[in-house]
Amino acid sequence: MRRAWWVVAGLLVFVAALLVLLPASVALRPVEAHVPGLRFEEVSGTVWRGRAGRALIGAHDYGRLQWRAHPLALLRGALAADIDWQGGDRHARGRVAYGFGVLRAEAVRAEFPASLLQRVLDTPVLQPHGRVEVHVARAEFAGREPRRLEGDAVWREAAVSGAARAALGDIHARFGLRPDGGVGGVLDDAGGPLALAGEFRADAAGYRAELRLDARAPDVAEALYWVGEPLAQGGRMLRLEGRWLEFPRREPR
Repeated sequence: MRRAWWVVAGLLVFVAALLVLLPASVALRPVEAHVPGLRFEEVSGTVWRGRAGRALIGAHDYGRLQWRAHPLALLRGALAADIDWQGGDRHARGRVAYGFGVLRAEAVRAEFPASLLQRVLDTPVLQPHGRVEVHVARAEFAGREPRRLEGDAVWREAAVSGAARAALGDIHARFGLRPDGGVGGVLDDAGGPLALAGEFRADAAGYRAELRLDARAPDVAEALYWVGEPLAQGGRMLRLEGRWLEFPRREPR
């Protein structure tokens, strides 16, 4: 029995030495292999603690990535690491783990400017402002198929400018897996100048949303003139549909 413990201890020391000595590029090769066109540059450090100064897809620079691995996760047959990604004014951090064909993530927090929503909202005469904060409490993927997802998001200090200017208040979203597949969720407001209620769903092919909008302030009513379709009972209905790699289809007013 004592000899067996020495063997186990020796293996742990060997694995720890590998984590310390192997170059960081070893950890990034499987990621590059699974994401078409992705390559990392300015790589330094080790598998245990590494950094990529640039993550590139084609000529587009998506920023830098840092990570710190957790060797004790190997005892459970998994690879786990805390990651920190910074791409200009976009940022994300959290913990990811991979084992037995399942990719897991937890406590992932991301933040990006609301201007990135313009493609999805499809309002060329209105530019969105503010910050979007996303929190993924738990997520699991077997291959490309999600098995578990729990999270929420907030568009903080939401506002628009352009053909009209208006402060909208905070807008909330909650999302998770749908029983029939894909991701679904609900949106609502925090009692601010914009009254909003709606649902959305998304999968690998694209997304669809249906939102009921109404104004609690005159400047919001002016902004809503440029959004969606009028409802007989008042307010507007905004329907959005698109694919991730295409611009969404805009409905005429």
